[in-house]
Amino acid sequence: MYSFFDILLFLGISQGLFLVIALQSLQNRNVEANQLITRCLLIAVLMLFGRVALFRVQELWVWRFAILADTTIFLFGPWLYSYFHLLFLQKTDQLTLRVWEYIPALLNLGLFLWTLSLDLEYFVQLYQGEYFQYVFLAVEAGGIISLFVYLSRIFRLTQTYRRIKDQQISFPQSALPFTMIVVGFLAIIGLLWLISFISVYVFQNYLPMLNYNTFWVAIPILTYLIGYYSLRQPEIFRVHIYPKAKVKRNRLDIVTEQRLKKRLQFYMEEEHVYLQDDLTLKKLADMIDTSPNNLSWLLNQVYQTTFYKYVNKYRVQSFVRRVKNKEYEQKTLLGLAFDSGFSSKSAFNTSFKAETGFTPSQFVNDRSSNGYNNT
Repeated sequence: MYSFFDILLFLGISQGLFLVIALQSLQNRNVEANQLITRCLLIAVLMLFGRVALFRVQELWVWRFAILADTTIFLFGPWLYSYFHLLFLQKTDQLTLRVWEYIPALLNLGLFLWTLSLDLEYFVQLYQGEYFQYVFLAVEAGGIISLFVYLSRIFRLTQTYRRIKDQQISFPQSALPFTMIVVGFLAIIGLLWLISFISVYVFQNYLPMLNYNTFWVAIPILTYLIGYYSLRQPEIFRVHIYPKAKVKRNRLDIVTEQRLKKRLQFYMEEEHVYLQDDLTLKKLADMIDTSPNNLSWLLNQVYQTTFYKYVNKYRVQSFVRRVKNKEYEQKTLLGLAFDSGFSSKSAFNTSFKAETGFTPSQFVNDRSSNGYNNT
């Protein structure tokens, strides 16, 4: 007879396999990031399958592989951090994980290989004895520490992303709230895990509903979370930005600066590239035949603005022209905003208010808004 716990684990296994396939089918995906999250999902599947087998298969040899399954808890942190790094930043930011980050997983793997050399009955005696209680303590403590170390690194990564995103993208991204949801979820699980650990090893009080299994049950829930976002908002799995490079104050000579200003003006005012709702710094830099760093310097130092504000100013102006041409009589204001290059209602409202001092509805209804300079 299968319990609710078994059913949840089986659902996690099937969902994980489904997501592995679904992520690979996304078009224009961030390949490097998706390879890492696929690894995490496959590990989750193996963890859950091993957990089901441990509880349901009565053979003693299965216990050996419970130690191998514990190795996976030391891989989630490094790989999850690498995933979010590639989700936010291009790989040019020297992502390579250091060897020491894999030492806990290698030590646990070494313990598993050592147990294979032991007679099965002798292993069972050790497994159930006092010696392995210290091993379990070390593994669980290491897993908790690893989880919080990498969650803090992911959080610091989001702060870096917040500082530079307006320099390179002209539209709001779902990656940041998605990341904070995952980090918050794992932080809660980690806190519950820590409480359970202290209760068991400090106060010798086993908590039936709050224990090591909490972390294992959390894995299918996390896969559901990733699955929801991957299917509803697949763009968050393929959008990334470039790390901000240090640039000299006088990066461009006057001739190059003037050439780029003219090309920039042409593409914005003649080609209307701001109407592309997925316009990024790199895309625009490629159009005007320069590097993203050169374009960023031009906008920051010469125009005294960010890429986000620069592009959205043109979008606001496009919206104003459409309103003054009374196009709102045939379309909704949000429809006009999308036609002007905005990709979300919130970004449109925020940018419009900042640029004109009016809300979109006020601009249409309040005749005093006609004084807005649309040049």
